[in-house]
Amino acid sequence: MSRLVFPLIAVILSLLPGLATGQETVKLDFVNADIEAVVKAIGEMTGRTFVLDPKVRGTVNVVSGKPIPKNLVYPMLQSALRAQG
Repeated sequence: MSRLVFPLIAVILSLLPGLATGQETVKLDFVNADIEAVVKAIGEMTGRTFVLDPKVRGTVNVVSGKPIPKNLVYPMLQSALRAQG
């Protein structure tokens, strides 16, 4: 019996990385989304405050594909904004 339980637990934990590490996870799916809306949503997720220059306009793609730890959301936003120039 225990030979079946431990592998099953390992599979479940590997599918839930945030739960396994005690971190909350989120899945990002912003496709051709307004930069202002993305920054506002990520600010709410992370508890950070952002100040956007009124000249900042356009759309951005920030997609994680699978749930990621919440502490990686801000670095993903930074990467997406750097890619935009």
